Amino acid sequence: WALTVMHLGQSYELEAENLARDEKGFELQMQDLTERAYDAYERAAAVFMSRIEEGEPDVDVANIYHCLGNIHNIRGEYMEALRRYKTALSYKVMRLFLSLFLLLLPFS
Repeated sequence: WALTVMHLGQSYELEAENLARDEKGFELQMQDLTERAYDAYERAAAVFMSRIEEGEPDVDVANIYHCLGNIHNIRGEYMEALRRYKTALSYKVMRLFLSLFLLLLPFS
């Protein structure tokens, strides 16, 4: 369910990103679409975060943070976008190290 909601958010995000900036009402359309995307991402994030153990990195949570960064980028909120991208990257790096550790554990 949460993946479907995340994909719904991505469809709103892509639509907002591809709006013709010179059209009348661009700002209102962009705001509406990014709000819908943000709402979908937050709903999906709540589900993803509820299923992970404390402190355990999760790729789906990382993807949500990346998507939230995209929304801030579309809105021109570049510092907040950067913050979200860094959070996503930290989740992905932690997940990578955890996977490598678990992979190498049987050989110890």
